[in-house]
Amino acid sequence: MKKISILWLSFFPLLAGAALSPSLSEISQTFPTVSNLWLKSLITIPSICVVLGQVVQPKLSRKITAKTQVLGGLFLYALGALPYIWPSFPIIILSRILLGIGLSLLVPHTIGLIQANFEGKIQKKLLGYASALNNFGTVVAVIYAGLVSNKDWRLVFLIYLLAIISLVTIYLFLPNDKQEVTSPKQATNEKVPYNVVRIWLKMFLLTVIYFTIPTNLAFYMHDHFQQQGTLIIGILMAITSLFGVISGMIFSYFPGRKNSQVQELILIGLFLISMCLLSFTQTLPLFILGLLFSGWGLGWGLPCFNHQLISTLTHPSSATLGIGQAMIFLGQFVSPFLIAFMSNLSHQDNPFLMSLILLGVLLGIAMLDFSKNQPTMDR
Repeated sequence: MKKISILWLSFFPLLAGAALSPSLSEISQTFPTVSNLWLKSLITIPSICVVLGQVVQPKLSRKITAKTQVLGGLFLYALGALPYIWPSFPIIILSRILLGIGLSLLVPHTIGLIQANFEGKIQKKLLGYASALNNFGTVVAVIYAGLVSNKDWRLVFLIYLLAIISLVTIYLFLPNDKQEVTSPKQATNEKVPYNVVRIWLKMFLLTVIYFTIPTNLAFYMHDHFQQQGTLIIGILMAITSLFGVISGMIFSYFPGRKNSQVQELILIGLFLISMCLLSFTQTLPLFILGLLFSGWGLGWGLPCFNHQLISTLTHPSSATLGIGQAMIFLGQFVSPFLIAFMSNLSHQDNPFLMSLILLGVLLGIAMLDFSKNQPTMDR
């Protein structure tokens, strides 16, 4: 049960933003004076809280056990349901901040507890399962949101109460052990390797590229395909995430799993196909195919880069993982703003074309890794 309890924590991070994606148009009708950019930021506000939380998280870990942090994080996460009771835009913003603080306590341990408790093939398999659960959370969120948004968008926020179930299982089955962390002096004396920085950048870019989809899908479907029902948006996001679930589940079984260069080229290729289809196709079936490729790429990319980070660690636990997870959430937060900035700069309103440019940057960093001949090896 300890393994299941640890893995189940990965159900919540991506769910936090994905649950609102299908209902943005309904929320915008309730608050017509709120700009689209602010509406999109509702998906990503928790992400910046996670990034800021990593500043204090190492100090917190020296005083509070991992179990206590996770329990507190899950409780705050559940407070994301507040807009169901008080459906005002300021309360929605407040609930997103509280949920984000909860995530900042929770997220470092979704991967950190796997790294601290498991090794070798089991560890890599669990990383794949964690990625699958991440995407499965999205599947559940968008299907639920698509079903209830047409009735009352406030019902969407009730999904955050699922954190109470995980809170109970963690309380019952996770030992109250204190994680070891790198001391401040030790952390100061250690120089961060360039390959670690490149992995962080790749995690950031991967998330920025992927989150172009949930932050723009509802508006893009309405403008280009005259599809505005939340149910169809929810179904599309669910199918996209389902492909991420499948990808994560089979990640550790891929024949080229010991070659991180092969893995990176595959996931970049998947996103290249995806963004080309999303950018240039005029038919809905090909557009949906592009969504599926992106789900597959994310389900592959997260465990790939997480495993690369774990392979660089020299301590039982390290701030390296926390920063890596922060890069994922920073990418979620930055995505709508960066894409909007690039679109205004280029006078191009297609967000997926902007993602193609960022994908080129990601490919450049990957090629730099290859030229340095420093592939991250399996343990």
